[in-house]
Amino acid sequence: DLPDLCAGPDAVLVPERPVAEVRSLGAGVTTLPSSSYGSLASVCLHCLRDWSTNCEHVSRTTYGPAVAELKALLPEGGEVLVPGAGLGRLALDLAAEGYRVEANDASRIFLTVADFLLNRAPAAGLQLFPLAHVFSENWGHAQQYLEISVPGPRPEALAAASLGAKAGGPAITLVPGDFVKTYEVGGPGHRKFNAIVTCFFMDTPADVEELFRVLDNLLEVGGVWVNIGPLNWRKEARLKLCWEEVVAIWERKGYEFTCQKRADCDYHLPRGEKMYTDFPARELANMLYAWGISKFQNPKMMNQFLDNAARRAFAFDAQGMANAVYSLGVIGFKHENFLNAVSEEMQGRLREFKTQELANTVYALGKLKFRSDDLLGAICDYVPDRLPEFNAQELSNTVLALSQVGFKHDGFLTAAAEHIPRRLKEFNTQNIANTIYAMGALGVTDATHAPFVVAVSGYVATRLPELHKEKLVNNVLDSLKVLQRRMARKPGSLQPGEEEKEGRTRRPPPTSSQHAARLLSRHRGDAKRAPWMSK
Repeated sequence: DLPDLCAGPDAVLVPERPVAEVRSLGAGVTTLPSSSYGSLASVCLHCLRDWSTNCEHVSRTTYGPAVAELKALLPEGGEVLVPGAGLGRLALDLAAEGYRVEANDASRIFLTVADFLLNRAPAAGLQLFPLAHVFSENWGHAQQYLEISVPGPRPEALAAASLGAKAGGPAITLVPGDFVKTYEVGGPGHRKFNAIVTCFFMDTPADVEELFRVLDNLLEVGGVWVNIGPLNWRKEARLKLCWEEVVAIWERKGYEFTCQKRADCDYHLPRGEKMYTDFPARELANMLYAWGISKFQNPKMMNQFLDNAARRAFAFDAQGMANAVYSLGVIGFKHENFLNAVSEEMQGRLREFKTQELANTVYALGKLKFRSDDLLGAICDYVPDRLPEFNAQELSNTVLALSQVGFKHDGFLTAAAEHIPRRLKEFNTQNIANTIYAMGALGVTDATHAPFVVAVSGYVATRLPELHKEKLVNNVLDSLKVLQRRMARKPGSLQPGEEEKEGRTRRPPPTSSQHAARLLSRHRGDAKRAPWMSK
């Protein structure tokens, strides 16, 4: 099916390739090994993994995170190399995100099937039984003789968003050949790339040191390497490194690791198709979420369950982590081991979280009185640029939670003090009361954040009837008093705004916050102090 690989540029009957072109390395030049890896059985499993309607589990847990990481590190696009591309699904997913992708593989059978599926698969699809040869860990015939139709999704549909397709050409380029021989310095495929994405590839060569040297020489200064996959070294591997040793080698080459995290990846089979004994992370998260909804309480069982969940925290997605922590906050169950594991995991993955998930997590940590300075510091460093995405409830809950654990972060406070006044109309009275209280408790005062205090106090004066009706007057009044505190006066000095005249001190007119406080004092009435505001 690949006559141009066998006969070179003089080949006849070369098929059309609208999605993935195959690049010849030159007349008589080939780095394809005489006997390459791969079997029909492995091809069938890869068809299930990459191009079937049953492959969503791989896209979500393996390819998706790799694509997302590259988008975060190289958002403007660029030239990307995908070694060990197999049947081309990851390469095409990257092309659909606007990258110019070159995919390499050394297997003749994989290249042949990839070329067929990507460029000329029948419109009705091809029916396969990819697990028929797998005779272990089957629940029944329905699992072993699972029937799939490939390709699904259609490659041309994915390719439509690529730069190549928009220019009227193919979406990706396939380069056949041994990776090291093709791309080493002086090799026929050697050039510079903006990024390299390796997926279940790093542990495949016998000489990993040689692999790292080739990868390094392919990246331009400032280039990005994204890797996902295990360290399941081959028997003949010369070095069998742990991850810390891999990191040390790359750091000595001058690279900085911006993100390191464990992931619960799927490779071929969906969960439940085989007799796996592990508890998927998503089901762990769903169980914890159900506890919050049902107000479940069984300390012995919960401790055992959460100890297990703590060991699998790396496998939780952002929503799962946020829901789990929020549920523990709802039922008031503080499990230090699990919360520490989640806190450590979240620090490097904050950009995966929606604003609601961030706010709910911080809110729950506040309710549980759990303080992780590393996590809260990372959140407060990250959140200011995303404050416009937070709604009023999320903003209020976040600052309230920080005050409950006594975590003061000057950068976040300054950003919040500048941002909140522009959105006060979105706040209900409870949000206003909570926000004023929390900002004061965290150290916002007239002396340090005067514009915030003036804006909030002036706005409060317009909401007095609602505050009085909801019995929040006392709460807000006490909070305003905290906000109005001045820096300690030195003997003989004047307060800001005071001036000396004829031996007497003339005080300035009352500030907006002082005026609001006076108005509020008239509305004390029978307003009842809320428990969380008690002194």
